This record gives sequence, structure tokens and C-alpha cells, in this order.
Amino acid sequence: MAAQQNKVYMSHPEDGVTTYTNLKLYRAPDAAGVAGAFTLIATLAIDSSDEYTEYTDTGGEDTSWYQWKWSHPTSGAVDSNPSPAILAGDSVVRQWLKGDIGDADIDNAKWDRWTKQTLIDLYNRGIWKPVRASITITKNGDGTYLERYGVLGTIRDIIDVEQVSNDAYLLHYNWLRSGEWVRDGRQVRLIAPSDTVKYVVHGKAQYASIGELTDDYFMLAYRMIRLRLLEYRLGQRSNFYRWTIYDKVSDISPSDIRAMIQDARVEISEDIKNLALPEPMVGFSFTGRL
Repeated sequence: MAAQQNKVYMSHPEDGVTTYTNLKLYRAPDAAGVAGAFTLIATLAIDSSDEYTEYTDTGGEDTSWYQWKWSHPTSGAVDSNPSPAILAGDSVVRQWLKGDIGDADIDNAKWDRWTKQTLIDLYNRGIWKPVRASITITKNGDGTYLERYGVLGTIRDIIDVEQVSNDAYLLHYNWLRSGEWVRDGRQVRLIAPSDTVKYVVHGKAQYASIGELTDDYFMLAYRMIRLRLLEYRLGQRSNFYRWTIYDKVSDISPSDIRAMIQDARVEISEDIKNLALPEPMVGFSFTGRL
């Protein structure tokens, strides 16, 4: 197998006992469907600004297994027990679904496709994460300021542009008013840019992986992927005559599946209503140091 980039999302400790500061990531080769011997490949500081720590393993393969430990090296090299082993590209949601449902004909490719579709649906239905990216003001050859600037590729929608101090403190100055900046496709146009300040673009991003989701969103994604499975099962039965696909004793009827689909849609709709993020007003972020 050729080496590839595997993204690993490591959850943070919640034991309430030891204050861990680092993560130790281990990789193992596949051994007939299970993890082989694990080898330490990285020691990382826990990303305290988020609910997980992300790592890209450039030396992994699509059959690699991963697990991690939480570590507190300044307290006698205290390590936690290892996390459950997880296959590259796998996710806890997929493991739960496979464990709860156990349908052998649902391969990983289907779970992966439904997961990607669900992440897109989450964004379209108001489940997104706020992101920000700095703009470096540059000049044209004639000394005039360049007005159009590309934004961070993960930003799906630009919300606002902020001016901050042009130093290490990045103190908030002000939000640009309407007419001082314009959305221009995948760019921001600054009407009168200046290199005496810095500019920060605030926007919305789609979650890139199930591993990024907080607990509430995680369970919503679980239900949405399960709904796709139900719709898949209904489609299977619709493509065959009744007497060739199920019987009243051993299988579930299409009408029962439709009822389950309806219940799932109601549940998901209620979750979306409670969890969807409103469009922020101008100046939605804090003032002061970023």
C-alpha cells in the first residue's frame, strides 16, 4: 500500500482526575482485520482551544490502525489507558452504527458516503463552525494597494471583516461597515485597504469530519446517517417484488420502514431546531485580544 495522509481526531480527557497536557499517538499495521503491534509516531500538546486534537499522519496507509494515550509528562510521566483502536478513515459514529445494526452487507464505502453527505447536510441546515483567517495587505507594482484577497479555503460563507492592530497583540479596532468591504465570490474586496492595520475575515465552515463534532452534533449526525440507512433499506425493497424480499415472520415490511423513517425525520427536525446556529449579527465576535 502506498503512503497517504490520514487525519486522526483525538478526543480529550474527561476523567476529572489528572490534568493531562499531551497526547501520544500510536500507529499499527493491519493484521488480518485487526491491529498489529502499535508504535509511537507523535507526541502532541493537547489543543486546549478545541474539543479534539487533530493530527495528519503522512506516513500512514488506508489499512493503518491508530490509538492514543493522554499524558502528563511533568507529573512523573503519567499516561492514561490507551483509547480503543480505530482504523484509518473510520469514525466512532460508524463504529456505533455497525455495532448497533450489524448488517454485513453495508460496507465501509456506504458508511463513508453517507457520512460525507451528512456533514454537507449539517452545514446546509445551520450546523457550522465559526472560523477566521487573516489577510495580508499587499501592494501592486505601482505602489497602490491590492483590493481583492482570497480567503481561507475552509470558509464557506463570509460573515464579517474586522480590523485589528498591526502587532503581536491583535487588539480589536473595529468592524468594517457595509460598503467598506464586499464579498466577491471566493474573495473579499476591501474598498480602501491599509497596511497600518491587519484584517481578519470571519466566516462559517463545514465540519470536515465526524471527529470534529461536539456531543450534541455527534448524536445528530448518528441519527442522520441512520436515516440514510433506513432509506437505503426501503429502496432495496422497492426494487423487488414483495414475496422475494421479505416475509411476515422474518423481515420488516416497507410500511414499517416508512414509519421508522418518519419518526427519524421528526426527531432530526427537532434536533436541528434546537442546535442550528443563527446567522450572527455584525460584530458577533468578542472585542479585545484574539
